[in-house]
Amino acid sequence: MSDVAASRAEQSPNSAVELAHHGITVTDLEASARFFCEVLGLEAAPRIDLDEAFSAGVTGVAEARISVVFMQGPGVAVELLQYHGPDDRRSVDARPCDAGAAHLALYVDDLRHVVSSAAAHGWTPMGAVEPITTGPRAGGLAVYLADPSGAVLELVQRPSGVRGSTMRRT
Repeated sequence: MSDVAASRAEQSPNSAVELAHHGITVTDLEASARFFCEVLGLEAAPRIDLDEAFSAGVTGVAEARISVVFMQGPGVAVELLQYHGPDDRRSVDARPCDAGAAHLALYVDDLRHVVSSAAAHGWTPMGAVEPITTGPRAGGLAVYLADPSGAVLELVQRPSGVRGSTMRRT
């Protein structure tokens, strides 16, 4: 835990102290894990089949049957979830502008190469690769990708001379 997070936790028991992971529900757990490994360079932990009583209790979804693969990389923790029940589950068709829509944003070194590699795994651009023209990432590139089940990633290539998440110029 960072010093700032520890300080906040001491001040208030209601403080978030660290990001645990970003969860993404997918339709094909193995294919999604391959994408995150082969294209984004994350490492996969072994598949886990969660206890049905726990799954239903924590999610509030009756008859939830879930398989999970945790993906890990530098500063990145992603939980891929595939629900095998209930039988009435459906896909989300939210656009980035729709309330409740969510996405995971990741920094990559060569955005155009990653976009090209992602296509072989079914991830396609939702728009164009765009130069970032304002803010601390000005000079970088960004694009949103979606997989066939509706999961959304934003990929960002930092501008030259910028390192780390604080976006300080070196």
